[in-house]
Amino acid sequence: MNMHWKQKGNFSTIEQVLESNTGQSIEKILNPDHDLPIARLRECAQAILDAIDKKSQIVIFGDYDCDGITSTAILAHTLRRFGAAPIVRLPKRFSEGYGLSETAIQDIREGLLITVDNGVSAVEPISILRDRGVDVIVIDHHLPREDGLLPNANILLDPWVTQPNGYTNWCGAGLAYRVACEMNALRPVLSEGFLKALLSMAAIGTVADVCPLLDENRYIVKEGIRAIRQKYAPIGFLHLIESYNIQDFSVTDIGFKIGPTINAPGRLFDDGAMQALKLVYNPDGYSRSNVEELIRINDNRKQMVSRAMDAARFAVTTEDLHLQKVIVLYPKGENDYVYPEGIAGIIAGRIAEEYHLPTIVLTRGEDPDVLKGSARSYGGIHIKEALDVVNYRILRYGGHAGAAGLSVKISEVEAFIKELNEEIERRPAAEPPDTLYYDLEIASSELHEFCKKLSRYEPFGEGIPSPVVYVKNFVLSPRYGNTAQFMGKNDVKLYGKDCSAVYFDGADKFKSLGCPKKVDIVGTVSVNRFKGREEIQIEVLDVRESEEKPEKTELFQTLMSKLVMTNN
Repeated sequence: MNMHWKQKGNFSTIEQVLESNTGQSIEKILNPDHDLPIARLRECAQAILDAIDKKSQIVIFGDYDCDGITSTAILAHTLRRFGAAPIVRLPKRFSEGYGLSETAIQDIREGLLITVDNGVSAVEPISILRDRGVDVIVIDHHLPREDGLLPNANILLDPWVTQPNGYTNWCGAGLAYRVACEMNALRPVLSEGFLKALLSMAAIGTVADVCPLLDENRYIVKEGIRAIRQKYAPIGFLHLIESYNIQDFSVTDIGFKIGPTINAPGRLFDDGAMQALKLVYNPDGYSRSNVEELIRINDNRKQMVSRAMDAARFAVTTEDLHLQKVIVLYPKGENDYVYPEGIAGIIAGRIAEEYHLPTIVLTRGEDPDVLKGSARSYGGIHIKEALDVVNYRILRYGGHAGAAGLSVKISEVEAFIKELNEEIERRPAAEPPDTLYYDLEIASSELHEFCKKLSRYEPFGEGIPSPVVYVKNFVLSPRYGNTAQFMGKNDVKLYGKDCSAVYFDGADKFKSLGCPKKVDIVGTVSVNRFKGREEIQIEVLDVRESEEKPEKTELFQTLMSKLVMTNN
């Protein structure tokens, strides 16, 4: 698709872009609020300390994603420092599903259960636990159920429930970190270095869970990354960074390397999340081989995603699904490709970005009559609200504006797709799908100075995206004998003078332009650090051949002048 490039607003400085994109002042971006009030925080911390003093059995129940794993590790490490020996439990993705289930609580008969990164929707399981005499503390950051029912927990700490008009953007790991700090405020036990290590895990969970990097989250991530660079983090995590040869740890490293690696076992194996947990919490001792195994599993996950994307693209093009208002991919017959359940969300997200349409990927589960999977939005469509309208066609679902999980009976799939398309067609898209917006226009010669100014406002991420720039007249310069390097299946790296541009999944587009030697680029700018070297790098969103003719060199001008004089 040929994109139309258009400037968003009329900005001339980085500061104007950031203030517009965030709705915050530069002062607040540079000095974010932290230690914001959390309703029932002190009560929660005191209840955990009381259970430790009573030597009660304490079970920590987390989630199988990166946020759930890091938030579980934060609480487990903290409780051990206070003298407890907590039992740690994560859900089994395929046999138990998300969150606290009745199957998962069968063996919990006494003491205290602490849920973290889940629990606000677990009304029935928590009711069963309370009837058994088990105390329950829920620490969660998700919205409550549609019917408004809340769990009968002894303490419910969920900002969406207890302080809906205040700050609500913490992830599970951020809340777990604040609980640990509050316990330490009541009974000082934790060292400054230990608290920094907890903060490092809170930063990982916050970025991996795609929470807005503003206000307290910004403080957590900024200071957490500083702690990681100072080596305040679990030893397994530090070895993972070392294995990836990461030189100057950043938000990008969490999003593209660390987060996916921690997530990978829980995506592929029923109880895989427990294996990932050992990276950041393992009271039996750390094994370096665990890091190697996680990297191997993540490599397998990448291969699975690659195969699934090939199948998805084939289905979209052969079935003309890109002509619909929402793409729904699912196995229709016995011989059709079956998308692995653990990566359905990844595939949905990538197809949505590639085809600029909301996308749902459904796969077969244990029940032969039911398909289950994940939805991802695009273009401002609130996917959860769209599903609300056709909920009578859905067995189970839940989510938010950008993503959802759902289960649909096979007998209802066709009607579900038809009615969901009709519903989304009624909803205005936020932007034309063929328009690519940029914030600022800069010349290639300004890249270094621009990047220097930009670094002052890091970290960038959800809620505070790095400014998108239109770089005019990027001249390709030979390096290693080539002006461009083709990588992987469809990636290309364009070499400039003292800088480069990486176009993921853009090699075919670059070739279709005739591999020009001078291009205009829309993308984001950062510093790529590798093996002690630094280079300005543009991550390309789109490219086209520059219309401006190459400038005449001084030598060329001199030769032309002599030629004219000779002819005269």
